[in-house]
Amino acid sequence: MWIIYSLFGAFFQASEMAIKKKALQTRGVNNFIAFIAFTFAGLLLWGVYFWQGGSLWPIYELSDKFWQGMFWGVTLNILAVYFLYKALD
Repeated sequence: MWIIYSLFGAFFQASEMAIKKKALQTRGVNNFIAFIAFTFAGLLLWGVYFWQGGSLWPIYELSDKFWQGMFWGVTLNILAVYFLYKALD
């Protein structure tokens, strides 16, 4: 079953990049498109989390190592997305 999920994920990610590349034909709109894409994805995931758990805030006790890893993961993801959109632009 995971192979089907992987194929769907790859297909939708390729479709997303094709749509973004087409939208980036106008120079200088890459930051706006990135903001819209990440805002929509964040709101969608937050909504799914609320729908499944009934709350918007998790009640887990997380260690400092988790938050350090989260910080570096988010930082590197921001850099990767910046360079991705520069390449698409």
